[in-house]
Amino acid sequence: MIVFLVGESSVSYTSSDIKTQKVKYARILGFSQRHAMVKLGFIGAGKMAYALIKSIQRSGLEASITASARTDERLRYIRNDANVNITKDNKEVVRSSDIVFLCVKPKDIGNVLGEIKGIITNNHIVVSIAAGITLSYLESKLKGKKVVRAMPNIPCMVNAMAAGYSAGR
Repeated sequence: MIVFLVGESSVSYTSSDIKTQKVKYARILGFSQRHAMVKLGFIGAGKMAYALIKSIQRSGLEASITASARTDERLRYIRNDANVNITKDNKEVVRSSDIVFLCVKPKDIGNVLGEIKGIITNNHIVVSIAAGITLSYLESKLKGKKVVRAMPNIPCMVNAMAAGYSAGR
């Protein structure tokens, strides 16, 4: 089981093919400090991504975070305020991450998935927060990869988030 703890809230990923590496991530995200730093990537650095990043940072989780955005202005803001690695290259986010959060508008999700699908490996976990994008759509674009659909909300900024989630196959 993979558990994403954000403040006092959690998102779980359960699969019948749990491997040691996934369990390691669960321990890391469950705030066990016995393992190496977790690498998180955010494709899209809007309000919800920013809220998640800040909540993760406040939680005390030791994480390396890389975020991408389309505009230099947003990249500068997220780097200066959240102190994360930044890039305009979505593939760089994937390459530098174990868990990739897709935080783009629904109209952009198809293009983003097309761009990154060739470098998503079986070791990645892809978490989409894009409204209205189904697990079956994500699975059809990222064939055989681990996907999670989550619906967080802004109260994560004050560690009071409730999130709906569903794991893929």
